[in-house]
Amino acid sequence: MATILNLKTKNQIYADFKSFVEAALTEFSINNWEVKKLHQVIKTEDLKPCVYLQISDNPDYGAQYKKNIIEDNKYYKKYSQKKEVEIRFSATRREKLSDTVETYNGIDVLEIVKNYLQSDDGITMLANKGYAQYRASNVQEQSFTNDDENIQLMPYFDCEYLYTDNWQKQINKLDKVQEIYKKGV
Repeated sequence: MATILNLKTKNQIYADFKSFVEAALTEFSINNWEVKKLHQVIKTEDLKPCVYLQISDNPDYGAQYKKNIIEDNKYYKKYSQKKEVEIRFSATRREKLSDTVETYNGIDVLEIVKNYLQSDDGITMLANKGYAQYRASNVQEQSFTNDDENIQLMPYFDCEYLYTDNWQKQINKLDKVQEIYKKGV
């Protein structure tokens, strides 16, 4: 029977990256921002400042490998697969008459999140959950507004992360080798 050692489900990936963004917002005392999956119902008239997460790609480009291991006098074949996931981070926030030069808009918050994830603390946090950052894009500053001209339309950046899924299966101990062919026959 096979045993899953580590498997990043889509829900696990979303939960991990939600916690990463929340840690970045907490680190810089950015309050009143929510973090959500992009694919959920959103009432735009009640739109609160929000960072959205979307898995935009999850290709199987990674290497697959296996190795034999011994644990507690039992023999296992451990299978591992390196995986990539591309996360799109986007943000929205209604602009208000009360905004000041200290007010963070969506672009500002995304820059802070991106920079935090690339800091020593961010890299350590990612590594503790089994991720390595691979490649980040620039924050795309979309310059659209709604009819009331008070909301930025989803600035975003994309980042690729690497992780490893693995599982193992108990195997029998190899205790003899038998020749299956003879030379010169």
